Amino acid sequence: MIRAPFLALISFIFAFSGTPDAWSLSPCDSSHENVWHNCQAIWTGPDGGEYSGEWKNDKRHGQGTLTWPNGQKYVGTWKNDRRHGRGTHTRPDGLKYVGQFTNDHPHGEGTWTWTDGQIYVGGFKFGKPEGYGTHIWPDGHQYVGEFLAGLSHGHGTYTWSNGRTYVGEWKYDKMDGYGVVTFTDGRIWSGQFQQGAWVNGDQYAPGEAPPELTPRSNR
Repeated sequence: MIRAPFLALISFIFAFSGTPDAWSLSPCDSSHENVWHNCQAIWTGPDGGEYSGEWKNDKRHGQGTLTWPNGQKYVGTWKNDRRHGRGTHTRPDGLKYVGQFTNDHPHGEGTWTWTDGQIYVGGFKFGKPEGYGTHIWPDGHQYVGEFLAGLSHGHGTYTWSNGRTYVGEWKYDKMDGYGVVTFTDGRIWSGQFQQGAWVNGDQYAPGEAPPELTPRSNR
C-alpha cells in the first residue's frame, strides 16, 4: 500500500513550509549526505506522492502526512516507514477511516464512514472490522455485536428501520444459530435460524407466513 524501501531508487525533493519554529524537530540535511534521523523534511517520490513529517533512521517515523498521486491522504503517526498509531486515512471517493493503525493497516479501535452515510464504529483487525462494533445504515438499519473479517459473526442485535429486531447468533453475515425476532406488532419468534432463515422454534402470537428477514450485508 505504501512504497517499498526507497533509498536506492528515489529522488529527494527537500522543502519546508513556514518557519523552523513550526516544526517539533530540526530540519533534515537537504543534501541527504547524512542519515535522516530525528528531523523533519518533505519527500517527494518518483510517482508524485509526497510525505511531510518526521524521520528516524531514514524512515518515516513520528508524526507525518502522506498524500498519494490518486488523492488518498493519511495524517497521523508513523513507525519504521509504516502507518502505526492513531491516524486518519481519506480517499478521493469520500471513504474515511479514523482510528488506530498497526503495521500499515487499520487495527484496533476506529471509525469507518462511507459516502452514502454508512458508519461503522468498533474494532478492526488488519484492515477489516473485527471484534465488537456497530454498523449503522443511512436508512435506519443497525447491527450491534461481534464481527469477524468484516462480517457479522458471533452474537449480535440487528434492528430494522421499522423497529423489528433480531437478537442472537450470526455466521458470516447471516442469522445462524439460536435467535429471537421481535416484530412491531408484538409477535415473537424464538428458535433456530440457518443461513438467514427461521428453521424451527416457538412463535408467540403467531401470524401470517414469515416475512422477509434479510438484513443488510456488511460486505
